[in-house]
Amino acid sequence: VRLVGSEMCIRDRDKSTTLVFYCVNPLCTSSEMAAREVMKLGYTDVRQMPEGIVGWRRSNRPIELP
Repeated sequence: VRLVGSEMCIRDRDKSTTLVFYCVNPLCTSSEMAAREVMKLGYTDVRQMPEGIVGWRRSNRPIELP
């Protein structure tokens, strides 16, 4: 997995920064692979949402649009 165009930016961050990875749905495994890659870089607070944004919406949690 290649970190999406911002590998250098990620490498310069505090290793205790919370990083959350998610895909659209549980069929996608990209977020899981990305989470593993940043853990290899030494990040300690890495989270992955296995149900993706679809699961987040189904649980009626708030969503912010950019």
